[in-house]
Amino acid sequence: MVDFSLIRTPNFNKDAVKMGQAIDLMELQIAEWVEEQIRYGFTQEREDAIYQYRRKVIVFKKSVEEAEERYFEEREESRRREEARRAMSYSRGDISARDNRSKLHQSHTQRNYGDSLDSDDENERENGYQSYRPPPQRQQRLRSRSRSRSSSPMRSSYRHESPENSRRNASHQQTAQVRMRAGKNNVTKTKKWRPGQKALSEIRKYQNSTDLLIQKAPFRRLVHQIIQEATGFDSGFRIRADAMSALQEAAEAFIVEMFEGSVLISNHAKRVTLMTADIQLYRRLCLRNL
Repeated sequence: MVDFSLIRTPNFNKDAVKMGQAIDLMELQIAEWVEEQIRYGFTQEREDAIYQYRRKVIVFKKSVEEAEERYFEEREESRRREEARRAMSYSRGDISARDNRSKLHQSHTQRNYGDSLDSDDENERENGYQSYRPPPQRQQRLRSRSRSRSSSPMRSSYRHESPENSRRNASHQQTAQVRMRAGKNNVTKTKKWRPGQKALSEIRKYQNSTDLLIQKAPFRRLVHQIIQEATGFDSGFRIRADAMSALQEAAEAFIVEMFEGSVLISNHAKRVTLMTADIQLYRRLCLRNL
């Protein structure tokens, strides 16, 4: 008997090598049974086993052929997609996707902007390559920077400015937002925030802190005013500091919860802006006694 432990291994049908080995083992077993049929005589049980194994061999061979065809089709499809992508990159003028076949990238990096030196030309003739030189504007900037850093005094180049440019620059300087601090001589420019940037920074600030949002002195005055209106006494009452802080924490928690519910209502209405109707609806739903 042939050992068929290979067929009982998990996921053997997903490996082409194991499938081929299994087919060889089954064909070997079929050959042994056919030889036994010839040598010892015909038996129906052995004939049924031969028939079943031959059917399994046909099924295994068919699955292997289908897997090979699927593999070659996928490889051909990937090759077609790659060729289409390269053709699209060529049509769009993507130089980096051309594998430098047209030498455009090399000619761009080796472009000579003029104002060459004799030493560079000698190096090019000796080494056989062309060194990169920046454009004339950048060379002029580099020269001016090196002159400013050097200790030797250099004459600064004077650039004539037309009257129109001078008037435009003067008007731009006058319209710049500038504010003066009281009692100080320095001038500070107001920072210009992008839309929503200030709100996001404040949200991050308040999320990272556990401090109270309302100032203590105005809240204390408000509490005293409410007590005076409720009791009718102008004076004669005092509130401890811990009681005042507890009142403030409870009030801020209530306000935050109310605004959270109102924002959910505005989001349900497919709006971003919080409106008075949202707060009124929240009060009708959750705060019936207030």
